[in-house]
Amino acid sequence: MSMETFDVMVIGAGAAGLCAAVQAGRAGAKTILVEKNGICGGTITMSGVNYPGIFQAWGRQVIGGIGWELVQKTLEEAGWPLPDFREFDAEHHWRNQIRIDAVLFAALADRMLADAGVDVRFHTMLAALKEEDDDWRVTLCGKDGLYEVRAREIVDCTGDANAVHMAGYEYRQSNPCQPATYSVYAVGYDFEKLDVKAIRAAFEQAVARGEVKSEDVGWGEGFIGNFLYGKAATATMSAASTHATVRGAPGWKSPAAPQCCESTGFSAVRRGWKIWSSFRRGESAACARPGSSSATRR
Repeated sequence: MSMETFDVMVIGAGAAGLCAAVQAGRAGAKTILVEKNGICGGTITMSGVNYPGIFQAWGRQVIGGIGWELVQKTLEEAGWPLPDFREFDAEHHWRNQIRIDAVLFAALADRMLADAGVDVRFHTMLAALKEEDDDWRVTLCGKDGLYEVRAREIVDCTGDANAVHMAGYEYRQSNPCQPATYSVYAVGYDFEKLDVKAIRAAFEQAVARGEVKSEDVGWGEGFIGNFLYGKAATATMSAASTHATVRGAPGWKSPAAPQCCESTGFSAVRRGWKIWSSFRRGESAACARPGSSSATRR
């Protein structure tokens, strides 16, 4: 049985990866898109960050392309208004982001990829990458096990330069890395024995006295105690980052959270697109579907 061969392999189907794959497919390249999850969109669909941007500057749109095409289609399909790019809040930049329906975005991304002729492999990860004479021998890990394919070009859209690292190329990692949510972390105590309300009150009093700032432990006003919940892990450490993702923030519970999701904390709520969208509607839901880039080029 001959090995499948592709012109372009894109690894990671987040916003960067799906746009790269669509572009390659539209250009006539035989393209495969590899994604570890069961849905496209990356943080837009998997992490509740369903407000892409920023597309405007100086009172007009300055960024377009496939990404904007997909955002525009999502808004139109949902019947939501297009943004007025003449309005720009420079002080509160996040208000310039465009909120979209994450599930609809994923469905339209699937359609766009199909229309471009892209071979999408969900539930699949890169296992090994070897450079040969005129192409790459790639080992993929799917739900049916390991198998090999060939690709002439590799585009790393993992967000963590995983393919670059596996290919043996030099890559740089800053120290320290930007934390994901955590700005600091603390150790040497039992979280279950902490009086978080008392800590919050003491912190707010210290802010009032001018001894600390709200931003010292978070990204906004008020007490954000995520640093109390566990030690940070980088994206290069599978076991540690998995542990941090699954544990989430112990002790945090959504009032509307389904019983099966409460123990995993905030991260579980963010990862599940069905759970997230149901929470936004004020409903309860079963745990259904859990739910940028470097380039490696010859």
